[in-house]
Amino acid sequence: LITSKPGRLFLNLYYKYSPSIAAFIARHKALRFVVRLSLLPLVAFSYSMLRLGPILSTIIFVFILAIPISIISLHRIKKKRQASP
Repeated sequence: LITSKPGRLFLNLYYKYSPSIAAFIARHKALRFVVRLSLLPLVAFSYSMLRLGPILSTIIFVFILAIPISIISLHRIKKKRQASP
């Protein structure tokens, strides 16, 4: 990151604001839980990229994302059918 201008900007912002953000999160138990939960997919994807490689990791996560999208779509279709006479 340090070799590019956008990377240096990101690092400067990170070092400037992250300590106060981290302290705020640390003081709120519910917020800590939400942050950890929201970071879980990123951690899992990073782990799989290191262990399985980019192609297989991407395929797995596309299928994982497709499951809730399919369920929501099917639920909406079912609701529409029930609503129409």
